[in-house]
Amino acid sequence: MPGIAFDRQNLRADITAGTASAFVTIPDGLASAILAGVNPMQGLYALMVGTPIAAFALSSQFMYVGNTGAMAVATGDALSGVSGANPLLALGALTFMVGLIQFLLGILRLGGITRFVSNAVMVGFMSGIAC
Repeated sequence: MPGIAFDRQNLRADITAGTASAFVTIPDGLASAILAGVNPMQGLYALMVGTPIAAFALSSQFMYVGNTGAMAVATGDALSGVSGANPLLALGALTFMVGLIQFLLGILRLGGITRFVSNAVMVGFMSGIAC
């Protein structure tokens, strides 16, 4: 990426930032997996795969990549009706479909549509997730 290069002078600050981020994301990953109704280790696996991919694919040094409570609750709800021998297969299919939809929305530049969601709706949504 242009403008972003390894600098030995920033190594101590980078390690500190990475450690602080790990202290936040590890419990968050475990909790998100529990909310989604899967083994807590799956939350850690999601972080181990998602974080490096995001680090290479994103253009901002300041972007935080982690699980969200809202997505975990929605995932748990979507998987609640799944019964069978392998719920992880359903989770993989759900992950692929959500990623495909997000990719298409990004390609079509439809992210700006979120500006039309009112503040009251966002506060209600976040309050519902908190409950």
